[in-house]
Amino acid sequence: MQADPAIIAISFLLYCLAFHNCYRILGARHSPAASISWIWANLTIPIIGVPAYWLFGMGRLRDYPGYPKPRLSKPRLLPEESINGAPIGEFSKIFATFGDVFLPAPCKVRLLKDGSSTFSAIFDAINSGRSYILVQYYILRSDRLGLELKELLISKAREGLKVFLLYDDMGSFWLSKQYIKDLRLAGVHTATFLPVLSLKRFYLMNYRNHRKLVVVDGQIAFTGGLNVGEEYAASRFGRHRYWRDTHMSISGESVKQLVSIFVGDWEYSTNQKIMDQLIEPETSSSCNTSIGFEQNILVVPSGPYDSTNIGMLLFMQIIHGAKKKLWVSTPYFVPDEALQKGLELAVLKGIEVKILLPKHSEQMLVHWVTLSYAEQMQRAGVQVYLYEKGFIHQKVILIDEDVAFVGTSNFDNRTLYLNCELMLGIFGQEFNKQVKSMLNDDFRSAKVFTPKKDRLIRKLVRLRANGARLLAPLL
Repeated sequence: MQADPAIIAISFLLYCLAFHNCYRILGARHSPAASISWIWANLTIPIIGVPAYWLFGMGRLRDYPGYPKPRLSKPRLLPEESINGAPIGEFSKIFATFGDVFLPAPCKVRLLKDGSSTFSAIFDAINSGRSYILVQYYILRSDRLGLELKELLISKAREGLKVFLLYDDMGSFWLSKQYIKDLRLAGVHTATFLPVLSLKRFYLMNYRNHRKLVVVDGQIAFTGGLNVGEEYAASRFGRHRYWRDTHMSISGESVKQLVSIFVGDWEYSTNQKIMDQLIEPETSSSCNTSIGFEQNILVVPSGPYDSTNIGMLLFMQIIHGAKKKLWVSTPYFVPDEALQKGLELAVLKGIEVKILLPKHSEQMLVHWVTLSYAEQMQRAGVQVYLYEKGFIHQKVILIDEDVAFVGTSNFDNRTLYLNCELMLGIFGQEFNKQVKSMLNDDFRSAKVFTPKKDRLIRKLVRLRANGARLLAPLL
């Protein structure tokens, strides 16, 4: 029986495209595991692999404009005779080479635990704004909390403030069109990061902006793990009962660096330069910027536009910078092989490595993969805990007693290769005593991870996790 010429032609075309994709994959900055996965998918099932790579794997953010030079005063660190002098010197030496946005500076910092304290502080700061307001979120919902934010931004725009709102189109896919229409009619400048349905950039769909950032008047800023949605603000949510998250506020020189990061993201999304429109008020706004501890701060943005994988460098330096203790709290744990080996090496050096993960998750497939890696890390001597009180979404790392990182980065491949992220390093004991106390409370609400006792169930669970883990390089 002769094959249909049309089928032969289509198959030939598919394999030509598959080989072309493989050529691009070998020249792209994917992890080795991700490259192998994409090549395998293209060559074995090209009818699926070819369009999947176009949608989720191609390209990089090559036309990202970079960060405008922040309007910094002469950098001034707190005295280095404090215990954090040596660590901040190591981090500064590495990351200051990438530009002024990475220069460390002293700031007032305040830890914000959970949604009620976070959004109360954010809304108070917005309400007291006098000149401009910058708002950026991965997830923005038009629920009760989102509507409260909308009305506040509309009110400030009508007062004559410059108000800019940037949201990721994938994370905020279900945001109502009326929500944005109301903002624009009131004079709020809105933009989406990489619209999902854009024909021009459809091949960049898998690259997302995961940052959460609010800046008021260039004087106070907020970042961390919380998006704008009722689940982030509520003390009880769904079957997990409780949503645990962490944010922080800062005031000082580093706020200007965060402004530059927002301006870079805005320009990439809109081709509009807005730095000259952001004028700080002559007098301080009425929002309280004096609350908190004065500590040295290191701002570390990262993204798939980096010529050097800054996210990977950050995690590697965090692991290798620990001398006695390394505590990590993350909702998603899908580490690159280099990070796995780094954690194993830390354990062999006698460092106390503890990882706090959620017992339950909204992302079931990713959670299976997370538990697979958790079991592997536990066998290597890492202490793995599962948070039982609810869903823990915070991204917090504590190094020894005097260095912490708080921000948006998960311990996973998406953070390392696909997402625009933002982490803030805090160097100093006063603030980090609070971080340590907070994490101790979280560990008390968790139990040590233990595989299923029943042999058959354990094998089935491991098989499920290992099957899902095949997709780990793409998650």
